[in-house]
Amino acid sequence: MINITKNQFLQFIRTKKDTDEKLTKATHHYLAYFDKYISTGKKGNWNFAAFLSGWFFYRRMYTQGLIISGLSRVIDKIIDSVAMKIPHIYPHIDQTYAENYASWVDCTISLIIIILFMRYADYMYLVFAAKEISKGRTTSGVNRGIAIFFIVIIVLSLAWLAYSKLYQ
Repeated sequence: MINITKNQFLQFIRTKKDTDEKLTKATHHYLAYFDKYISTGKKGNWNFAAFLSGWFFYRRMYTQGLIISGLSRVIDKIIDSVAMKIPHIYPHIDQTYAENYASWVDCTISLIIIILFMRYADYMYLVFAAKEISKGRTTSGVNRGIAIFFIVIIVLSLAWLAYSKLYQ
């Protein structure tokens, strides 16, 4: 499935900070993964930046980022609806207990999904790069605007949370 050369991959992932003399730490990370994948065929590799779904948008993998975000919302909705029905099916179970249990289940499932994405994000990026290169796209770089957007959203969310706690 991966039918690109290391040089094609390098040109695709290269950012403005990468020069012929010096490559960034991230570029080295992806090139090392490329070498590992080509020599062993192993898909798993740890990418801790993929902990946040914003990493996919930062790497211009918009479809994957939307799927991941949507998957998270769907799982939340399913677990919430199940938690609401448990007391009706099992009357001896309190609604509060069911909601607390559902929260733990939701957190556990979300954590498992995040760990899987962290483990296979580099492979997903390599497949994405190979598809884009086969379409004739030779560069990707990163979308710094998305990174700034997510930072602003996080700061505003924290400010709103602090404000709402102060004026309860």
